[in-house]
Amino acid sequence: MAAMRQPSQDTVSSAESADHGGRAASASGHHHHPTRARRNPIAAQACETCRARKTRCNETRPRCGLCERLDLRCVYREPRLTKKDKTAETLLAAVQRIDGKLDRILEAQQPPPWNEASETLTVPDPMLVDAAAGVQRQQQYRRPSHAPDESELRGALSVFPWPAVQALLVDGDGAATADLQGILAEGSGWLLRHEMLSGPAGALPCDSFLSGSNVHVVRADREQSRIVFPSLTPAIMDRYARAYFASYNLIYPVLDRESFIHGALPVVQRHGFAEGCLESLLALLVFALGALACEGVDGKPLAEGSGIRGGTAERPPALGIFNEARGRAGFVLGSCTLENAQAMMLMAIERAWDSHGIDMIRRVYWTCNVIESWYYLDLNLPRSDAVGFQDFIALPDFDDHRDFEGDPAIEKKYRYSFLSMVSLRRLIHRAFDELYGPGKTRTDGATIADQTLVIAELLHQLDGWRTMLPPELRWDDSARASYATVAADTEAATASSTAPSPVHVDILLAQLRCRYYYARFTILRPYLWRALHAPPGALALGPAAVLDGFVGAVDAMLQWPVAYEPVAGKKRLIPNMFAWSQSFLMFLLVLRVVRANKVLMALCEERLGEGRVEESVVVMVGWLRDTRRLDGVAEWAWRTLEGMYGLEE
Repeated sequence: MAAMRQPSQDTVSSAESADHGGRAASASGHHHHPTRARRNPIAAQACETCRARKTRCNETRPRCGLCERLDLRCVYREPRLTKKDKTAETLLAAVQRIDGKLDRILEAQQPPPWNEASETLTVPDPMLVDAAAGVQRQQQYRRPSHAPDESELRGALSVFPWPAVQALLVDGDGAATADLQGILAEGSGWLLRHEMLSGPAGALPCDSFLSGSNVHVVRADREQSRIVFPSLTPAIMDRYARAYFASYNLIYPVLDRESFIHGALPVVQRHGFAEGCLESLLALLVFALGALACEGVDGKPLAEGSGIRGGTAERPPALGIFNEARGRAGFVLGSCTLENAQAMMLMAIERAWDSHGIDMIRRVYWTCNVIESWYYLDLNLPRSDAVGFQDFIALPDFDDHRDFEGDPAIEKKYRYSFLSMVSLRRLIHRAFDELYGPGKTRTDGATIADQTLVIAELLHQLDGWRTMLPPELRWDDSARASYATVAADTEAATASSTAPSPVHVDILLAQLRCRYYYARFTILRPYLWRALHAPPGALALGPAAVLDGFVGAVDAMLQWPVAYEPVAGKKRLIPNMFAWSQSFLMFLLVLRVVRANKVLMALCEERLGEGRVEESVVVMVGWLRDTRRLDGVAEWAWRTLEGMYGLEE
């Protein structure tokens, strides 16, 4: 900045040369009258003394001739900028304005003072870091403590700030108290780090691959080097492909069955697999998930009575196939050359998408949107920019009706369930925003009556969603885990298939039903808080809406279908297992408080039926006992509940 205020040497030199040139012209007899444009730069360089005396300044530096002769201080003005030179001045003014705005923003958002005792970070030598050191480094790192508000606590963590739950944890062992302090300080970040550090399975091993032999084939008049895996026979590939489309793709329909069955599958069956080949990568991923689905239903349980079948806790089924796919992913995904990027752009611009291609893009987008929503709702993870397109991308219409070889019973459940899940997701987001978003009334506030109208409207919308479900998806609340019609449809679909593979529609419907009860619990949770923290004798005198809402919230926690057979016996096929585990932890904490309150427990037995609460407790505890072998959240939940429920290994 100071350099811009000093006269530049180029300006001084040009002025001096112009002055000497004018004198030379006068001496040679040329009567040249300098124009005003010539005199202005000369006058602009005169010192203050010469200006005051109105004498000509010879502009000698550091003192002109007159100041040297009179022994005076010689001061020159800063040169004025011409119109051409004002670009720098404009830029400088803009930078100064930006600096001022940044200063004001930073002053308004000063971070809390750093507490040296609350943060420890050691940086080891990168050459000496291994997996164990990485875990130790993560355990040493702690973010500065802060108190997250209610909008930052999701899933099981949302009930930890409740005084009734805190009293329950404090009365337990010291580990639960320490966990409580970490959760209240860090929120969902604590749970994420705990999951990464405490997961029993850890990272999948990379030392298991399929044995294969290299072959040379000719395709399109070109010889290619490919590999054949003897364990993946054409019949096995058919079986795994059908198992994938009957399980994982049923819940998340990202892959077009017809395109795969008649495209990539025949190629790898006939010619084997290749490096850097998208068809090979896609086929291996499908086979890995298909094998996992088969073993997850028919494999050996990890323990007696376990619903986790096949493989071990550290090595799931089909690990070798999955590692073959992972090894090839880099070649396919890493071809980021300029020509490749240009080709992709041109194809995106010029390709004439047919209606089915557009529908598949919609399926992929909305599948990613739904998965991302569960991470946001259950773990408070930030959402990607893709969510901004949801108002512009239409829902898929499943126009082909060929995913299950035209079986109408399965096709309708498959299609309607996905679309219903998308609309239910919107309603759950609306409930979070209206009841628990930043700046909204807290559930522990005294203005619970102000939320009554909002809760009533949200319940009305949820009931409307359920009323509009097609007959194929409807169920009776008294038989939440019953799939009588599903069994008949599945048998019919299996009988009509050329290669029998059970279609796991029960998992699809169980997930939809559980998410409905999750939404209902979310809406009624303020009433649950009010009932659990009401003074003795005051609850009966309170508004009837509070008691009704409390009973409705407890009812929404009971008998979740995903924890009951036959779905519970196929846990390897259930996506996002952590979401169910932490929901069950939340429910078990709340139900433990309810059971300790004789008035509330009697009310539940009277209006919900005797034994339903105890039955649900047994089922949810059984889920955590089983999934703790694979799920770090379930392991933490088991340890948290161990003392208060008297759990045993």
